[in-house]
Amino acid sequence: MSDNDFVTQLFRMIRINVRSKGKRNEFRAVAAFRGQFRDVPSWFRGIRNATNEQDSKGIDVVVRTDMGEILVQIKSSVLGADRFRLEQGNGRYGKDIAVIVITEGLCHRHVRDAIVSGIFGAYEKMRHANSTMYLSQVTEPLH
Repeated sequence: MSDNDFVTQLFRMIRINVRSKGKRNEFRAVAAFRGQFRDVPSWFRGIRNATNEQDSKGIDVVVRTDMGEILVQIKSSVLGADRFRLEQGNGRYGKDIAVIVITEGLCHRHVRDAIVSGIFGAYEKMRHANSTMYLSQVTEPLH
């Protein structure tokens, strides 16, 4: 095997490991909540892996709340999260996707904490938008 072939194979293996680590962390995000909703806010209703269609749009996990769904991209490093946010800014991915870093060493409880704190801003925006919409409907003049 030539040096060039060896390097090509090595890069293929590294790329596969990066992808599998990412997939593993996506599944860990969902698995961390299996039957464990005692220590999450009451507005948090559930979590699931994204569909294939959602995955093609940069969505890994969908969190169900009392206000609706929050779309999430799971990254295994801060650098990966920063790159994704840059691509969001360039329009490749929707700006409504929350980006959360879940590293390999986190236990289930810390994964849950990372998810809940990572989506809190998106949840607050939804709650505010919902209350603003409700107020505008309530304060419309009667004809």
